[in-house]
Parts: sequence; structure tokens; C-alpha cells
Amino acid sequence: MNTDTFRTSIGRVAQNSPLGEVQRAFEALTCQPSPLALDCRQLPPELGLPEQHVPLDELRDLLLDRATSYAARDAVWSLLCTAAQQWGRHWILAATGIALPGLRRAAKRLCAGYRGEMPTWNPKSSPGSSRR
Repeated sequence: MNTDTFRTSIGRVAQNSPLGEVQRAFEALTCQPSPLALDCRQLPPELGLPEQHVPLDELRDLLLDRATSYAARDAVWSLLCTAAQQWGRHWILAATGIALPGLRRAAKRLCAGYRGEMPTWNPKSSPGSSRR
């Protein structure tokens, strides 16, 4: 599935879904030459995480890896939430982008079997939109 589409269980596609917008914004935060990165040196070394700044896309992959302990995942999420509270919108988007695989799974389960009309979504008129 493309990141900018959302398929219902009957195959209809809604372009520019909210999750697609999050994906595109997350990709912008993670692009070179200076991707946003979380300083994992703040975490205890015994968690087995890299002791360096970890770019967000790599961090998401690390959190999805079954070899990563729940303690390490919890510590990273705690650090991400603190960053979002302290530093604002880029880090809120970072946390949302890292959560995106789980959000997509939840959306898929919620929409399974839905046969109604697909709502239209306009990112320019959504609450909190920075495109106004």
C-alpha cells in the first residue's frame, strides 16, 4: 500500500489520508543531510541501544525489531514523550511517525468490514494544520 493512500476492506482508496500526511512529514524529518535524531546516550547502556544519536527512521526500525527488549522500547518511548513535551511540534511528529506502523494496524482493524462512504479529508482545513 502506498503511504498516501488508505484502502478499505472493499478496495476503495482515499487519497491524502491523515496517516499518509504523517508519513510524508516524518520522511521530511528523517531526510539527509541532517535527519532528526534521538540522543540515546541518555539511556542506560545495559538496554543494548546504540550509545549515539539515532536517526528517527533507524530508531523506528530498532523499536520494531523483535530483538529489542520491552525495557529498551519503554525507555525510548519515555525519552520521545519527554522530547515532544519539551521541544514541541517536530518531536510530536517524530513520536507519531515512529508510532505509524501501529497506528496503521489499528486503523486497518477498525475499518475492517466497513461498507459505508469514505469520508473526505482536507489537510488544509484540519484542526492544527500548519498549512493555513
